[in-house]
Amino acid sequence: MKAPSGEQWVHEVKHDGYRLMARKVDGRVRLYTKQGYDWSRKYPLIAEALYRLRVTSVVLDGEAMCFTNGMHDFDKLWSNCFDDTVRLCAFDLLELNGEDYRGKPSG
Repeated sequence: MKAPSGEQWVHEVKHDGYRLMARKVDGRVRLYTKQGYDWSRKYPLIAEALYRLRVTSVVLDGEAMCFTNGMHDFDKLWSNCFDDTVRLCAFDLLELNGEDYRGKPSG
């Protein structure tokens, strides 16, 4: 089966990971799941990368993902054995330095 095409259709790549909201405010970093759990300690590589950003504040929406040979690997992510290698594939910038980007056009 082939995906429909045309101007009325919008397609988005399905990432195989865990949805996260990554937030840095006043030097404090938090990674929140859809259910509101704080996974900042679970994924230290993401938390550290966010902490190093030279911004006052930022909120990113994305997927926590594991990779094997450049391809996403959900089994690796799901095993919890590789939590220290999990990366964030951010797809939406929601806030930056106090400015709300949610209503702004993309592109």
